[in-house]
Amino acid sequence: AVAPMRRPGEMLTKREREVLDLVACGLPSREIARALQVSEKTIETHRVNIMKKMKARNVSHLIGMSAQAGLIRARGRSDS
Repeated sequence: AVAPMRRPGEMLTKREREVLDLVACGLPSREIARALQVSEKTIETHRVNIMKKMKARNVSHLIGMSAQAGLIRARGRSDS
């Protein structure tokens, strides 16, 4: 039996989704770490894992795919 294909976003943990949302807001790892009260290294690890799970080439690709998948909402300049 073949396991059903899961969309990449379904494989993200709750914390990875939090990090993804903050990355989508344009926050650097240092600010995300401060906001979530973890180390910057922890955030960098989450970012690497998110990129791998989403099969993203770069952050722009990640944000576009995430918005398209409904994982984050598309943000305009006035949404800051």
